[in-house]
Amino acid sequence: DASRMKAINQMLRGKDYVLTNPDIFHYVMSFTYQQYGTASDVLPTHLSERFRLFIFDEFHLFGVEQTASVLIAMLLLRQLAGAEPPRFLFLSATPQDQLVALAQRVGMEVTRIEGSYEHGQRQEKSGYRRILRETDLMLYSGQLADWVEENFETTILPFFDEHRPAAQGIIIANGVATAHRVYAYLQPRCQANGIKLGINTGLTPKADRSDTFDLLVATSTVDVGVDFKINFLVFESSDAASHMQRLGRLGRHAKDQYGNTFETFEAHALLPPWTLEGLLAKFPAGTAVSREAYREAVEEHFTSTQQFDRYIYRWAGVQAARVLVALNDKNIRTQYKTTRETLEAEYKALFGKSVRKYWALAEEQRGHTIKVASAFRGGSEFTALVQDPDTNSQHVVSYNLMTLLRDANLQAIPLNNMYETARGRGQDTQSLEKSDPLAAYRLAGWRDEHRKVGIELDAVVPPERHDEVIEQNRFRILCAGVPELQALNKRLYERVLVTLLIVDKDPDLVRRLLRLSYQIELFPFTARNGLSGTVVFGRDALLVDSVLYRRKADSAFIW
Repeated sequence: DASRMKAINQMLRGKDYVLTNPDIFHYVMSFTYQQYGTASDVLPTHLSERFRLFIFDEFHLFGVEQTASVLIAMLLLRQLAGAEPPRFLFLSATPQDQLVALAQRVGMEVTRIEGSYEHGQRQEKSGYRRILRETDLMLYSGQLADWVEENFETTILPFFDEHRPAAQGIIIANGVATAHRVYAYLQPRCQANGIKLGINTGLTPKADRSDTFDLLVATSTVDVGVDFKINFLVFESSDAASHMQRLGRLGRHAKDQYGNTFETFEAHALLPPWTLEGLLAKFPAGTAVSREAYREAVEEHFTSTQQFDRYIYRWAGVQAARVLVALNDKNIRTQYKTTRETLEAEYKALFGKSVRKYWALAEEQRGHTIKVASAFRGGSEFTALVQDPDTNSQHVVSYNLMTLLRDANLQAIPLNNMYETARGRGQDTQSLEKSDPLAAYRLAGWRDEHRKVGIELDAVVPPERHDEVIEQNRFRILCAGVPELQALNKRLYERVLVTLLIVDKDPDLVRRLLRLSYQIELFPFTARNGLSGTVVFGRDALLVDSVLYRRKADSAFIW
């Protein structure tokens, strides 16, 4: 809106440096922030004229879609800056080979600056800064919640009793349901033993997030951008990268936030059985191992997940084409004629035929697909508003509906009533409304067993639309025991969703053979004509399509 654009414009004009996040950078560089009566190129032009260096932190966490977005913006900035092109610095814990290869393809000069590490040194050497400390690491298989219940009296509590006041810890779960189950179990036990317990998940309102704790239960919300001073860690992980990222939360500081010196650092990691077996075969109990050697072993024995490299050539060009369309606006097209031609050639060199896909989608009036392909993050097609009465602020937040349906006990609340509740708590409801929720709930605890969630399609889909990204409505959610499900489905039924139907293949088979992580949401579906299989929505549909398309094109895929 106009006020948001004005605030960003003032920052760009008046500061020597600006701290922001990649989402806002994406919005500015894709001409999303515009004010009526102002030329659409105002903010991107200011950005290119005012700043000469752009730094991207934690770039190893960017997916292939975000990498494409950054490349699109880089090439645009180079053209807008003219004779004095900007420089770009990417800070990453691992090499970014795809970024380097694509940048070099369009003539960008790339310099790698690699740091060196000293492993096993107890004292800091000249020229080095200590970033991690010696850690006692214990490995297990099983479920995190079960481990906490089985080991609170024998492991967690003794650590705090022995090392207080210098005892600070985090328990990191893969999912929000697990985190809240663990928190509910620990709450009375920690209180009885004088351990201050905190929680930080996507369901925790910002007003309730605190950095003063003895033991924190969290999810991926603490994986990046938070530098905790802890000496005790319990965690699970979904892949090798998240395992090493979370292990790296421990041992970063010699003292806690109050100045108490840590005597020891202790980690307990939950792993898949095959990963645990491989690691123990390589490193028997009691082995001293460097972080680098441990990382290599984890990467060897953790099942690798799909990286979606072909997304670049299948869908990334849609976002690039939107930049070209913005530069062709009638108010600015004349001055950017040469820029458009140069950019179009560079974008086609990077993204191939997918640049032309934008105009094909536009001609077919598939605006939902264009929007999904042009977004920086995928998000979820299914959101709900939820209020947790056990939080201090009792603020309303938006969250993934499917997670709530599978794992939470819910009390349905009319959407309008929930907006009123949020306003009564002093919240601005604009962001809640923008999430386009399908339902609203008050949280009433977490289930011990998952509910099964399926999708029903009240339509007949012809064979030529199978295994292809389409836009489709007339969906219903099937989930026994959910209150007011009919009202939710009434809203969902009319909603047009970007959809990929994989016929006659159940989600477990699709996930296993395509090596899809659990961050990709797959659902079983049935259609009116008896059709069944796996359905994928939104950005996930585009990512999975890029894998299926490559496999079919290479004639190398057998279910």
